Amino acid sequence: MDEKEKRKQIRRYFEPRKTPVVLIAMAIIGALGIWFADEANLKLISFALTLPLIALLVYRKMRSRPSHAQVDEWLAEDLGRIPDLALSKLDLDQDDLVQDPLMVRGPVLLPTNGVPSDELLFRVQEIGKTKKARCAIHHVTAILLTDSHLGAYAADFNFLRNAFLNEHAQEFHYNDVVSVSLREDSTNLSLESGEKAVHNEEFRVSVSSGENISVVVNSSYFRDLTGADEDTSNVENVVRAIRKMLREKKQG
Repeated sequence: MDEKEKRKQIRRYFEPRKTPVVLIAMAIIGALGIWFADEANLKLISFALTLPLIALLVYRKMRSRPSHAQVDEWLAEDLGRIPDLALSKLDLDQDDLVQDPLMVRGPVLLPTNGVPSDELLFRVQEIGKTKKARCAIHHVTAILLTDSHLGAYAADFNFLRNAFLNEHAQEFHYNDVVSVSLREDSTNLSLESGEKAVHNEEFRVSVSSGENISVVVNSSYFRDLTGADEDTSNVENVVRAIRKMLREKKQG
């Protein structure tokens, strides 16, 4: 499959499929007419009323969407370019790194520079009693750890167009990093279950100058819109890896 066809398939995967109410109403009236009408002409007219909905369903079947697994595979392939982009933007070689790049990704559903509003798409998959949401736009950050400093490459990735937007790169010496965290913005323990009502979860690296690297990896807006929660376990692993490096460099 060529690149152009792949992007068409990805866009088709995310595009919402809503059946016009008028077609449903016509099909119901037609079905009732076929069932109850006595005259052959009325039955024929009733059958004709069902044809637009049948045609729409056949058209959708012919334009089948790629599977969830296929879309996941394509996204992984696209995001696999990030390490090379990060190395290039930070003017580093693979040999400069003390470990593989650390990746943090967050869903984007709010207006973003360079992204048309009609491309802020998502699709929800129900898996048993849980839901998984896949988004067309992602904020991605790659953390590169070297012997002397921490580098970060960040961008907004448009999966529909295979395009990285709003790119920027930063470098910080380890001694300048004052904190690294997965921060929760939450209310008090007011729920009956005793659990926290978490509104947002944000990955953040802060430095003494006041600058920071941050990615919102989960939010109440995302949950309210999709009914799903983002898995942040990978982000926790990234936090642990950076903290380990900071301890080694600051104690060494």
